[in-house]
Amino acid sequence: MNQEVQEYDYSDDETLEKAIELIRKGYTQAELRGKFNLSDDDMALIDFVINEF
Repeated sequence: MNQEVQEYDYSDDETLEKAIELIRKGYTQAELRGKFNLSDDDMALIDFVINEF
């Protein structure tokens, strides 16, 4: 059985925690993407955390 492995590109935990905190304080994702140089994977993870927790 051939299984495809998907790799993700995430920033360090501290950066992600700061970004999540700032989104909760009203910053937009676009502002944070530029400020922290976040990847698409980072943004998807942040969106998941904000909406699920």
